[in-house]
Amino acid sequence: MSASTSVSQNPMQNFLNDIQHKIYSVHGKIFGLCSTDSKIYAFLILGRVLQTVALISFAASIAFTFTVGPTALLGMIPAVALGILGTYIAGNPEELNDLLQVGRPFVAGQPVGLINGGNNCWLNSSLQLMANTPAFHPRMREIPQLSQFLDVYEKNRTDYQKVAANIDIHAIRQFLSRETGGQIVDGAVQEDAAQLFEYVFQGPNAIHQLDQQINGGAPALRRESMLQIGLGESPRPNFQQLFNAYFDQRTDTGARVQLSFQRPPNDLLVQARRFYQQVDASGTLQQGKIGESIDVPERLALPNQFVRGGGNSEYVCDAFSVHNGVSSESGHYTCYVKRQGTWWYCSDTTVYEVASTTALRAMKYGYIFHYSKATP
Repeated sequence: MSASTSVSQNPMQNFLNDIQHKIYSVHGKIFGLCSTDSKIYAFLILGRVLQTVALISFAASIAFTFTVGPTALLGMIPAVALGILGTYIAGNPEELNDLLQVGRPFVAGQPVGLINGGNNCWLNSSLQLMANTPAFHPRMREIPQLSQFLDVYEKNRTDYQKVAANIDIHAIRQFLSRETGGQIVDGAVQEDAAQLFEYVFQGPNAIHQLDQQINGGAPALRRESMLQIGLGESPRPNFQQLFNAYFDQRTDTGARVQLSFQRPPNDLLVQARRFYQQVDASGTLQQGKIGESIDVPERLALPNQFVRGGGNSEYVCDAFSVHNGVSSESGHYTCYVKRQGTWWYCSDTTVYEVASTTALRAMKYGYIFHYSKATP
């Protein structure tokens, strides 16, 4: 199935699709008059206005008791109700905007929701990140099952479908389980979202090709599906410092490992190593997660000392996934992707626009990030 094959053989269906596209186009223009941040600010102002009206009504009710009598106090009831409503709106402008976004008609180009048949949110979030990052598409096209997924996903987007009901996510999971020799379990078990990227970009298909020097020795090729950034101990440095440390680090044996690119890459796929395993003093394996906020920037620098050809480069985050929970075996994965300057929140079948401030705040709890090279 080709993504360009979006015209039905049924003339009536084509007619209905054409009307639907025109309605959504007009609706999108109307909604596009205001940015998400402006809509949230409008909710805040509305809440403050209602609070002010409530205070005036409350004061007026008390004042009128001296001329009208005790019956004027009945006006305090709607004033109190108005005050409660205004306080709620003023205190939750982003949540109210998100609630309205859920019921919003499809916006051209937005991500398409994916059905979670049972603990597949880890896969949905990773597929969303890949489907909405064009740099990943050539590699996806080399894997028939993912190429077909991409075709069907794009057709749903072209047809203004908010949820891709015709994509069998569990069938993709079964395929991945076979391909990884059971490392990805074929069942209703939570998995680590990083596993999809490790499978797709393994070996010769690695996104990152680096030169590795150990103790200043001769450079050797090192392939990485992701740049796995250690988070260290608290208090933690900012993410830029942790990123820089990835290219010059010490092993447990004290060996110095230096990494560098031959030239600045067009894309960076970065994993914050939030999940950990360690053996305690009693010999027991401890597993856990670093769930705290990390100072992850929207713009990440690649200093020239980590590029053999020299030259500083800057990268901008346009997609990332978030894990909510205490371990890789539980919790829930979501994804944020940026399309045409707009951030979208994806949680299985739920997809809606969010303010940039909301996305940047969620980025501090991110797990896997895609950065595109910034244009000069």
